[in-house]
Amino acid sequence: SAALGARAWRLVTDLHFPPRGPGDLLSAAGHGEAWRLLPALLSSTRARLDAAGITAEKTRRLVDELLLVSTQAGAGQVPYLFGALGLEYLQRPLYLAEGGLASLLERLAGVFVERGGELHLDTAVTRLERRGATFVAHTAAGPVEADRAVLNLTHWNAQRLVEPALEAAFTGTVRRHPDAWAACTLHLGVRDVFARDAAPYFQLVLDAPLPVTGAH
Repeated sequence: SAALGARAWRLVTDLHFPPRGPGDLLSAAGHGEAWRLLPALLSSTRARLDAAGITAEKTRRLVDELLLVSTQAGAGQVPYLFGALGLEYLQRPLYLAEGGLASLLERLAGVFVERGGELHLDTAVTRLERRGATFVAHTAAGPVEADRAVLNLTHWNAQRLVEPALEAAFTGTVRRHPDAWAACTLHLGVRDVFARDAAPYFQLVLDAPLPVTGAH
Protein backbone atom coordinates (compact mmCIF):
# COMPACT_ATOMS: atom_id res chain seq x y z
CA SER A 1 0.00 0.00 0.00
CA ALA A 2 2.99 2.33 0.53
CA ALA A 3 3.84 2.23 -3.20
CA LEU A 4 0.18 2.82 -4.12
CA GLY A 5 -0.04 5.68 -1.62
CA ALA A 6 3.04 7.36 -3.09
CA ARG A 7 1.55 7.09 -6.60
CA ALA A 8 -1.77 8.46 -5.36
CA TRP A 9 -0.09 11.44 -3.68
CA ARG A 10 1.65 12.28 -6.96
CA LEU A 11 -1.71 12.10 -8.73
CA VAL A 12 -3.28 14.42 -6.16
CA THR A 13 -0.68 17.08 -6.99
CA ASP A 14 -1.39 16.71 -10.74
CA LEU A 15 -5.19 16.78 -10.60
CA HIS A 16 -7.61 19.05 -8.81
CA PHE A 17 -9.80 17.05 -6.44
CA PRO A 18 -12.69 17.39 -6.05
CA PRO A 19 -13.23 18.55 -9.65
CA ARG A 20 -14.20 22.20 -10.00
CA GLY A 21 -15.98 21.67 -13.29
CA PRO A 22 -15.92 19.99 -16.71
CA GLY A 23 -12.35 21.12 -17.34
CA ASP A 24 -11.03 19.22 -14.32
CA LEU A 25 -13.04 16.13 -15.32
CA LEU A 26 -11.60 16.21 -18.84
CA SER A 27 -8.11 16.60 -17.43
CA ALA A 28 -8.63 13.52 -15.23
CA ALA A 29 -10.10 11.56 -18.15
CA GLY A 30 -6.95 12.15 -20.19
CA HIS A 31 -4.55 11.31 -17.36
CA GLY A 32 -3.06 7.85 -17.84
CA GLU A 33 -2.08 7.35 -14.19
CA ALA A 34 -5.62 8.17 -13.08
CA TRP A 35 -6.94 5.29 -15.21
CA ARG A 36 -4.28 2.94 -13.88
CA LEU A 37 -5.27 3.77 -10.30
CA LEU A 38 -9.01 3.48 -10.97
CA PRO A 39 -9.25 -0.22 -9.92
CA ALA A 40 -7.97 0.74 -6.46
CA LEU A 41 -10.94 3.09 -6.16
CA LEU A 42 -13.45 0.31 -6.85
CA SER A 43 -12.55 -2.05 -3.98
CA SER A 44 -12.46 -1.45 -0.25
CA THR A 45 -9.32 -1.52 1.87
CA ARG A 46 -10.76 -4.46 3.82
CA ALA A 47 -11.23 -6.41 0.59
CA ARG A 48 -7.56 -5.88 -0.26
CA LEU A 49 -6.55 -7.03 3.22
CA ASP A 50 -8.60 -10.20 2.63
CA ALA A 51 -7.00 -10.74 -0.78
CA ALA A 52 -3.54 -10.36 0.74
CA GLY A 53 -4.36 -12.93 3.42
CA ILE A 54 -3.99 -10.41 6.26
CA THR A 55 -6.32 -11.92 8.85
CA ALA A 56 -4.60 -11.17 12.18
CA GLU A 57 -7.15 -9.36 14.34
CA LYS A 58 -4.60 -6.99 15.88
CA THR A 59 -3.28 -5.97 12.47
CA ARG A 60 -6.76 -5.34 11.11
CA ARG A 61 -7.70 -3.36 14.21
CA LEU A 62 -4.56 -1.23 13.83
CA VAL A 63 -5.43 -0.51 10.19
CA ASP A 64 -8.96 0.47 11.21
CA GLU A 65 -7.68 2.83 13.90
CA LEU A 66 -5.16 4.44 11.54
CA LEU A 67 -7.85 4.98 8.91
CA LEU A 68 -10.27 6.44 11.45
CA VAL A 69 -7.65 9.11 12.14
CA SER A 70 -6.70 9.83 8.55
CA THR A 71 -9.83 9.09 6.49
CA GLN A 72 -12.62 9.22 9.11
CA ALA A 73 -13.83 5.68 8.41
CA GLY A 74 -12.78 2.05 8.84
CA ALA A 75 -11.25 -0.31 6.27
CA GLY A 76 -14.65 -1.68 5.24
CA GLN A 77 -15.92 1.75 4.18
CA VAL A 78 -12.75 3.27 2.67
CA PRO A 79 -11.84 2.59 -0.99
CA TYR A 80 -8.40 1.03 -1.25
CA LEU A 81 -6.98 4.07 -3.08
CA PHE A 82 -7.88 6.40 -0.21
CA GLY A 83 -6.91 3.74 2.33
CA ALA A 84 -3.42 3.64 0.86
CA LEU A 85 -3.25 7.42 1.12
CA GLY A 86 -4.45 7.27 4.71
CA LEU A 87 -1.86 4.69 5.72
CA GLU A 88 1.00 6.26 3.77
CA TYR A 89 0.74 9.57 5.60
CA LEU A 90 2.82 8.11 8.43
CA GLN A 91 5.72 7.78 6.02
CA ARG A 92 5.70 11.52 5.41
CA PRO A 93 7.49 14.15 7.53
CA LEU A 94 5.53 15.37 10.56
CA TYR A 95 5.66 19.01 11.63
CA LEU A 96 4.69 20.93 14.73
CA ALA A 97 3.64 24.56 14.55
CA GLU A 98 5.81 26.76 16.75
CA GLY A 99 3.67 27.63 19.75
CA GLY A 100 1.34 24.70 19.12
CA LEU A 101 -1.99 24.55 17.33
CA ALA A 102 -3.24 27.65 19.15
CA SER A 103 -0.61 29.79 17.43
CA LEU A 104 -1.84 28.61 14.01
CA LEU A 105 -5.44 29.45 14.89
CA GLU A 106 -4.39 32.85 16.24
CA ARG A 107 -2.53 33.59 13.01
CA LEU A 108 -5.56 32.61 10.90
CA ALA A 109 -7.79 34.81 13.07
CA GLY A 110 -5.33 37.69 12.65
CA VAL A 111 -5.37 37.40 8.85
CA PHE A 112 -9.17 37.24 8.91
CA VAL A 113 -9.37 40.50 10.89
CA GLU A 114 -6.66 42.17 8.78
CA ARG A 115 -8.76 41.51 5.68
CA GLY A 116 -11.83 43.17 7.12
CA GLY A 117 -13.42 40.31 9.03
CA GLU A 118 -15.22 40.86 12.32
CA LEU A 119 -14.42 38.26 14.97
CA HIS A 120 -16.77 37.39 17.84
CA LEU A 121 -15.28 35.00 20.38
CA ASP A 122 -17.16 33.20 23.16
CA THR A 123 -20.47 34.26 21.63
CA ALA A 124 -22.92 31.37 21.44
CA VAL A 125 -25.24 31.20 18.43
CA THR A 126 -28.77 30.28 19.48
CA ARG A 127 -30.47 30.20 16.10
CA LEU A 128 -29.69 30.65 12.40
CA GLU A 129 -32.25 31.91 9.92
CA ARG A 130 -32.30 33.08 6.33
CA ARG A 131 -33.81 36.38 5.26
CA GLY A 132 -33.83 36.59 1.50
CA ALA A 133 -30.20 36.36 0.40
CA THR A 134 -28.88 37.06 3.91
CA PHE A 135 -28.23 34.77 6.85
CA VAL A 136 -28.89 36.01 10.37
CA ALA A 137 -27.17 34.37 13.33
CA HIS A 138 -28.95 35.14 16.59
CA THR A 139 -26.55 35.32 19.54
CA ALA A 140 -26.66 36.39 23.18
CA ALA A 141 -24.95 39.61 22.07
CA GLY A 142 -27.47 40.33 19.33
CA PRO A 143 -28.01 39.33 15.68
CA VAL A 144 -25.14 39.08 13.18
CA GLU A 145 -25.87 39.27 9.44
CA ALA A 146 -23.77 37.60 6.75
CA ASP A 147 -23.95 36.80 3.04
CA ARG A 148 -22.86 33.22 3.74
CA ALA A 149 -22.89 30.94 6.78
CA VAL A 150 -20.47 28.08 7.45
CA LEU A 151 -21.43 25.92 10.42
CA ASN A 152 -18.64 24.10 12.24
CA LEU A 153 -21.20 21.60 13.54
CA THR A 154 -22.41 18.10 12.91
CA HIS A 155 -25.62 17.78 10.90
CA TRP A 156 -27.41 16.63 14.05
CA ASN A 157 -26.53 19.82 15.94
CA ALA A 158 -27.07 22.03 12.90
CA GLN A 159 -30.58 20.66 12.41
CA ARG A 160 -31.48 21.74 15.94
CA LEU A 161 -29.94 25.19 15.50
CA VAL A 162 -31.40 26.36 12.21
CA GLU A 163 -34.85 27.65 11.48
CA PRO A 164 -37.36 25.16 10.01
CA ALA A 165 -36.84 26.49 6.47
CA LEU A 166 -33.17 25.42 6.59
CA GLU A 167 -33.65 22.02 8.21
CA ALA A 168 -33.98 20.25 4.86
CA ALA A 169 -30.25 20.74 4.26
CA PHE A 170 -29.49 18.40 7.18
CA THR A 171 -32.46 16.06 7.67
CA GLY A 172 -31.39 13.70 4.87
CA THR A 173 -28.02 12.99 6.48
CA VAL A 174 -29.55 12.64 9.94
CA ARG A 175 -32.07 10.07 8.68
CA ARG A 176 -29.45 8.05 6.78
CA HIS A 177 -27.01 7.98 9.69
CA PRO A 178 -28.66 7.46 13.10
CA ASP A 179 -25.27 7.48 14.81
CA ALA A 180 -21.60 8.21 14.13
CA TRP A 181 -18.21 8.12 15.78
CA ALA A 182 -16.37 11.18 17.00
CA ALA A 183 -12.86 12.04 18.13
CA CYS A 184 -11.56 14.06 21.05
CA THR A 185 -8.06 15.26 21.86
CA LEU A 186 -6.32 15.05 25.22
CA HIS A 187 -3.11 17.09 25.53
CA LEU A 188 -0.60 15.86 28.11
CA GLY A 189 2.82 17.14 29.11
CA VAL A 190 5.34 14.35 29.65
CA ARG A 191 8.96 14.22 30.69
CA ASP A 192 11.30 13.97 27.70
CA VAL A 193 12.94 10.61 28.31
CA PHE A 194 12.81 9.52 24.68
CA ALA A 195 15.82 8.80 22.53
CA ARG A 196 16.75 11.46 19.99
CA ASP A 197 15.83 9.10 17.14
CA ALA A 198 12.43 8.19 18.64
CA ALA A 199 9.52 8.18 16.22
CA PRO A 200 7.52 11.46 16.30
CA TYR A 201 4.19 9.60 16.12
CA PHE A 202 2.78 6.99 18.48
CA GLN A 203 -0.68 5.44 18.32
CA LEU A 204 -2.10 3.25 21.07
CA VAL A 205 -4.69 0.65 20.07
CA LEU A 206 -6.49 -0.96 23.00
CA ASP A 207 -7.41 -4.63 23.21
CA ALA A 208 -10.94 -3.69 24.25
CA PRO A 209 -12.98 -0.46 24.15
CA LEU A 210 -12.83 1.84 27.16
CA PRO A 211 -15.80 1.55 29.55
CA VAL A 212 -18.58 4.15 29.31
CA THR A 213 -17.18 5.89 26.20
CA GLY A 214 -16.62 2.79 24.07
CA ALA A 215 -13.47 4.49 22.76
CA HIS A 216 -10.63 2.48 21.24
